[in-house]
Amino acid sequence: MPPNNNPDTLPAAADLPPPSGQSRQSHDIELDALSAREQRVVLVCDVVESVRWMEHDEDNAIARWSQFAAKVRASIAPEHQGRVVKSTGDGLMLEFESAPQAVAAANAMQKLSTEGNSGFEPERQMHLRIGIHQAQVRRDAHDLYGHGVNLAARISTLAGPGEIIVTPEVRDHLTDSLDGDIEDMGECYLKHLSEPQRVYRVCNTATILQLQSNTQTATANSFWPTVAIMPFTVAGECTSQPWLSDVLSDALVTCLSTVTVLRVLSRLSAKALQRGSYTPDLLRAKSTSNYAVDGRLVGVNGRLIVYVELQDINDGSICWADQFAADAQDIVARDSQLLQRLSAGIST
Repeated sequence: MPPNNNPDTLPAAADLPPPSGQSRQSHDIELDALSAREQRVVLVCDVVESVRWMEHDEDNAIARWSQFAAKVRASIAPEHQGRVVKSTGDGLMLEFESAPQAVAAANAMQKLSTEGNSGFEPERQMHLRIGIHQAQVRRDAHDLYGHGVNLAARISTLAGPGEIIVTPEVRDHLTDSLDGDIEDMGECYLKHLSEPQRVYRVCNTATILQLQSNTQTATANSFWPTVAIMPFTVAGECTSQPWLSDVLSDALVTCLSTVTVLRVLSRLSAKALQRGSYTPDLLRAKSTSNYAVDGRLVGVNGRLIVYVELQDINDGSICWADQFAADAQDIVARDSQLLQRLSAGIST
C-alpha cells in the first residue's frame, strides 16, 4: 500500500516533527536514559475520520473522546493488565504483557465506543480502528520507542471502523474463536516499509454487527469500501492446473492492496465465505465486505482467458465485468499487465 496521507492517522514517535526552528538531532533522545529492551504488546488506536468528526461537531467530539479515554485509562487498561502510554487527542497507545490481554482490551474499547454511539446520527458517531503488534521496545518516563511501536501505528491504518488488525507475532498467541474470529488479510503494503506486512483481522462478531446496525444509514463514501477476493474457478486446460486460481487470487490481493481507497480481504479468508455456502446477509456479517470479486480461468491453446466480475454484496448487482487474455507467466510478473488491468477495473 502506498504512503497513507490521511491526517487522521496516529503518528508514530519516529514521524513526529521536531520543534519549530529545530532540526532532529541524535541527542534529542538520550539513549542512556532509556530502559533495556523488553518484549511488550503495543496497541495503537485512533478515531476514523477524526478531522471530519471534529469539524462537524467539535464540542461533542471533544467531550466524547475525553470520556472514552478516561474510561480506558481508569478501567479497561487496568482490568487487562495494561497501561495507557499516551494520548494524542484522537488516539491512544497502550502496552500489555500478552497478546490475549491486548486483544481483550481492544474488544472492550470497541464495545465501549460502539455503545457510546447509541442515539447519535451517523455523522456524529465515533468509530475506532486498532492495530496491535508484539515486539522489543525501549521506554522512558513518557513514551515507548522502537520499530515495533511504529509498526503498530502503521497497521492500525489498515483497520476499518470497529476493526482490530494484528501482526503474526500477535496472532501466534491467540486462539481462534476464543480470542475472536481471526481472518487472514494477506500481505499489505504500509507507509515507509518496502516489503509487504502480513496481517490478520480479529473480529468480535457482536461488536461488528452492532457497528453495522449503527452505521447502516451512513453515506456510501463515509468509509473505504472492502473488497473480498473470491476463489476463481478453473475450466478448459486449467483444470489440470487448479493452483493457478490461488496464484491469481493472491497476486490480485497484493496488487489491490496498493490502492489507497480500498481495503482488501485475502483469498484465504474469502475462501470460507463463498457465496454458495452463505447468504448475502451472512456474507456481509462475516466479512464486513461491500464488494466481492469473482471469476473464472479458462485455458485455451496454452493461453489464459480470465473472466471477472465485481458484485455489490448489498443488492447482488454486477458493478463491472470484463474478460482478458494473458499468458500464465503474466500472473506472477512484477509488472503484470493483466493484474494492472484487473486492478484498474475493480478500483474504478
